[in-house]
Amino acid sequence: MSPAHTRLAPLRLKPGELLICREPHEVTTVLGSCVSITMFNARLGLAAICHAMLPSPGPQVRAEDSPPKQFKYVTHAVPAMAAAFRRAGAHPAEIQVNLFGGANVLGSNDTAERLQGVGPANVCMARKLLQEENLHIRAANVGGRRGRKLLFDTLTGRVLHKHLA
Repeated sequence: MSPAHTRLAPLRLKPGELLICREPHEVTTVLGSCVSITMFNARLGLAAICHAMLPSPGPQVRAEDSPPKQFKYVTHAVPAMAAAFRRAGAHPAEIQVNLFGGANVLGSNDTAERLQGVGPANVCMARKLLQEENLHIRAANVGGRRGRKLLFDTLTGRVLHKHLA
């Protein structure tokens, strides 16, 4: 069987989870206002995906409460992913980065309220942190009012997505 026909092990990424791997998986996740960032480096065979729920911990979250659920925050997931690629020897220019989600699924029709919701805040934080890590987004599908379902192939870095009804 050729590698192109290899069956990938299915994996469902839940909210607040992060996966960094070299093993071939077919990762699925469903997003609303959450964001997923995928990273892939073909030379190293390294892939990563997160499902971040919030831009950052609020002031009511104590530092000691954070570690078990740290990857539900964009501020924790992006640096962890970037650091893993750096440790593996990846140069930022050779990391394929994609950004998805950040829909305003619960927002109102009021433009000001839509722009200040959790989804747009997640997207804004992800873009800011990726830029700080010197990582360039190759493809993005963000915003809107509908959720998305993602399928991430960790063997090739390919991401398929569809909007939910």
